[in-house]
Amino acid sequence: MYRQAFCLLSLFAGFSSTNAAEIPLPKVIDDRLKIELVAAEPDIVTPTGIAVDARGRVLCIENHTHFPKPDYVGEKTDRIKLFEDTNGDRRADKITIFYEGSRDTMNLAACHDGSFYVATRSEIFRLRDSDNDGRADERKDIVKLETEGNYPHNGLSGFDFDLFDHVYFCLGENLGAPYKLVGTDGSHEEGGGEGGSIYRCKLDGSSVERLATGFWNPFHLCLDTYGRIFTVDNDPDWRPPCRLLHMVPDGDYGYRYDLGRRGIHPLTSWFGELPGTLGMVAGTAEAPSAVLSYDSDNLPTDYRHDLITTSWSVHALERFRLKRVGASFKALPETIVRGGEEFRPVGLALAPDGSLYFSDWVERSYNVHGRGRIWRLSRADEVSPRPSEGAESSMVSNHRPLRQHAARTLASKAASLKKFLNDPTAEVRATALQALLARGLEGKPPVDLLNDASPDVREVALSHLPVESFDAVKQAREAQSEFERAAAIRRIRESKNPAAAIEFFNNDDAFVQQAARYALADATLQSLLPRLGSSSDNVRLNIAILLRGLDNKESESVIPDLLTDSDFRVRFVALKWITEERLRQWKPQVLAGLQSEDMTPALFDATLSALELLSDSSPRSVEDELQKITASILREGKLSPAVAALALRKVQSVETPDFDASGAGALSVEELSRYTSHEDKSVRLEAVRTLREGKGDKNQRELERLATDRKLSARLRAEAVVGLSQDNAASRKTLLSLAGSEEPSIRNEALRSLQGAQIGEDEKKTIQAIGSPLAKRLIDPEAQPEGRPKPEDTLAWLHYSTGGDAEAGERIFFHPRGALCSVCHRVSGRGGAVGPDLSAAGRLGVNRLLESIVTPSREMAPRYVPWVIVSSTGEAFTGVLVGERGDFEFYADAKGKLTSIDHTHIAQSVASKTSIMPEGLVNQLTDQELRDLMAYLQGLR
Repeated sequence: MYRQAFCLLSLFAGFSSTNAAEIPLPKVIDDRLKIELVAAEPDIVTPTGIAVDARGRVLCIENHTHFPKPDYVGEKTDRIKLFEDTNGDRRADKITIFYEGSRDTMNLAACHDGSFYVATRSEIFRLRDSDNDGRADERKDIVKLETEGNYPHNGLSGFDFDLFDHVYFCLGENLGAPYKLVGTDGSHEEGGGEGGSIYRCKLDGSSVERLATGFWNPFHLCLDTYGRIFTVDNDPDWRPPCRLLHMVPDGDYGYRYDLGRRGIHPLTSWFGELPGTLGMVAGTAEAPSAVLSYDSDNLPTDYRHDLITTSWSVHALERFRLKRVGASFKALPETIVRGGEEFRPVGLALAPDGSLYFSDWVERSYNVHGRGRIWRLSRADEVSPRPSEGAESSMVSNHRPLRQHAARTLASKAASLKKFLNDPTAEVRATALQALLARGLEGKPPVDLLNDASPDVREVALSHLPVESFDAVKQAREAQSEFERAAAIRRIRESKNPAAAIEFFNNDDAFVQQAARYALADATLQSLLPRLGSSSDNVRLNIAILLRGLDNKESESVIPDLLTDSDFRVRFVALKWITEERLRQWKPQVLAGLQSEDMTPALFDATLSALELLSDSSPRSVEDELQKITASILREGKLSPAVAALALRKVQSVETPDFDASGAGALSVEELSRYTSHEDKSVRLEAVRTLREGKGDKNQRELERLATDRKLSARLRAEAVVGLSQDNAASRKTLLSLAGSEEPSIRNEALRSLQGAQIGEDEKKTIQAIGSPLAKRLIDPEAQPEGRPKPEDTLAWLHYSTGGDAEAGERIFFHPRGALCSVCHRVSGRGGAVGPDLSAAGRLGVNRLLESIVTPSREMAPRYVPWVIVSSTGEAFTGVLVGERGDFEFYADAKGKLTSIDHTHIAQSVASKTSIMPEGLVNQLTDQELRDLMAYLQGLR
């Protein structure tokens, strides 16, 4: 059936032989580990997926069909090669063509039954070597992807397996093309435009079901010991980093292709920031192609249960130590292997001895190119091979595949397996429980698993025990952790009263709310509609999301009510619904929303995007297009004050910070000046603030006029002073004059704007006479505040959280010579996007706010982890990754300054444990400035 081929050294015509001694070893960052070369071209070329079977033999896909050039001299189809080390030197010396004939072959995995699952772009099939000659002689189709999409690596990929005889796999965004995914029993899922998804089916290809969506290209996934699923999203578009995600049933991870493919659309969420979407565990290096939960005993003990990923684009293997946060996880990336330009790891697999094997594409070229490697990563002090053990002895092994194999073997002898429910190790108890339940646990479990000492085992029990054996609602209410609560809530779906899950919408954890939506996924329009009148904002929000998910045209009748809801998040859901479904009949209501008095930045952006897409069947998500719309509606002038203020914030802003915007559509100084005399004071303020963002002389002259106009309010004048530049001769003269103003707000802003300026002796005398802390700092910039608590003594710092002026704090936040908060942080649509959006900072509580200012490194969100980058020439810098373009990555430092560096020139990148926000920042603020800033931040709700 298949072409029979065997070789000890397979040679490809036109591919030059490589001397292994000439191949540089990648750098192992953890000196407890070592790396070894297993195979290299010509024995393996352009490899993708990799697997290791129970005998320690390595199978690797050799891809020949991924964008071959016309003069490519390799094979016409892809091959799977089997590598064996017969003499124990860790190098493959026996190489067999295990299978050939497929195209666009992306991944493979060794199944516990001895077969191998293979994913191409358009199909999944199973191979078996029934006569044990090293060549597949049986092939069975598992899943077919029916679609016109044909891009090589945004189709099917995978895999991992659970103890319930499921195989899990991925489907990329498929360029938005319609598709039908069909299993062996005719079960199927359809889509096209929703983005990438995670699926599973039975091992025989039956019962195909979608588990979650909202990914770009989830190229690989893994399960941990407790059955939790993790995936890596292979591309972030213009919003890096790539994502490591904890996948839960029916989860929405925020991306939709049909909004224009680009990742910067206002209705696209990468970080769980939009209603109904879930955030990430961590940001990863670019183009992660594999993820593995390490549950074995070759690597050092502290690696157990960590996730390990490969990164094709930045030449690295990364490690993630998971930390429970609510009902999900957070982690920081740690680079454990870093290579040079010719090191591009792709597939990753666990070997029977606990070591890791991974494939290496080698070159940056997407075209197949005739080069490739296979590497092995292990502990430096090599452990002894694991001896052959019986099933009961293997049940307590640290090597998960061995433990799970033993559990499957013992499952037919329930009594033998049940005793492991009392084992002292949580992994063993969890494995035994899953295997028993998978085969049908008869009678009541011999131990109270719902009260197990381990929260992980309790979660497994809540997820899989027969729902009639416990009260899911009671367990959800009394759960000891949010993980258990979410697991119990999901089981309410199977209960007689799924509506009981509604109470959990009031939990603040996004994963818990999502579990409650999952429990109500079978609810009808009639059962949901009465709940839309709830007084709880969270209940109305989640009911709106459920209504949006109904495949029922009648549900659209609620849209007018949603568009006028008092909670902006509910209105956002309605706008997203209208936009995604292109419900053009609601365009008048969307336009009417621009008169809303409580418009928010996210809602405003969503409204603009809705208007754009409802007017044009060709979706776009380009920032300057939204700028044009904003400028246009500002020129028309028929806006509510709330919307006019938001539009003024938007018109000069650029969402993607890695390139210079064209500024298309921005208002002129004259047009902005008209808004400085608007009847609404908030509009006047935003007009002045927008004028400040311009750098030209015309802007400075207009700001000088406003700053010195005594007919205007002190607040408006002070806002204008903030924009005066000491680098402009006329403005500097104005600042020195205003530093002596009798109006405190104007005087203070002038003194701040002069910070860092060279002060003459005569000027110094004038400033010294003012006598304020700001004046003293201007004279002696190096002076430090006295009598302040130690940074870690948060309670002592509470003294600085009261007595502030919020208006002054807002000016400090946005002042270009002040604390520089707005360089990295955004509030209500204005400011930078390097750090977290602080539009609702007050919800953090006073303690968290103080900690973030005084000890900013105490807690960092994954998206905002800074990287210490060392170039190939030894130069180093630290910054937050804010963009990627072509071969370049763009990093922003604490002052918002961008540094670009070619991928190929990065010798090392390490996630910093220190925030980009300087530790000593608080010492650059006077006592009153700190109080003012705290007053402003606490008021942001």
